[in-house]
Amino acid sequence: MIDEKKLLKKIQETDLEQDNKQYLLSEILFELKTGEKLDKKIDQINKSIEQVGFKNSANIFSISDSNKFGGSLGWVNERNLDNKLVNILKKIKTGNYSKPIQIAGGILILKIDDIKNEIIPVDEKTELKKMIQFEKNKQLERFSKIYYNKVKINTDIDEK
Repeated sequence: MIDEKKLLKKIQETDLEQDNKQYLLSEILFELKTGEKLDKKIDQINKSIEQVGFKNSANIFSISDSNKFGGSLGWVNERNLDNKLVNILKKIKTGNYSKPIQIAGGILILKIDDIKNEIIPVDEKTELKKMIQFEKNKQLERFSKIYYNKVKINTDIDEK
């Protein structure tokens, strides 16, 4: 359930004309398979990033749809991100990536490709629609991952 009042309050707490910080982000979203250890998987991903780069590693390891685009999420407004993610991103320099972050859909590594600041007027209605759509997409992706995992667990494949 999306709390529109909470989102509207968040918009109203910001200035109507503000410094708009946006991140050009890339991601690697992964899950651990049965018996797989987190430390080993992270080491494997870090070695891959060092050897072939973040984009190629995203193609290899990421379970997100963004893996087709080297993990690229495009420009993401700071206000559309969870506060936990914003705090993590503020500690990362452009070109670097985060430590693994546990989220509902798996384990996430974020890379900041670029940062830009713009001063823009804020239209409450438009901003609310954007935030609602972003939250819907986030929830749908979580639900689809949960459903996929449930189906994967309940599916038996007979090999002949």
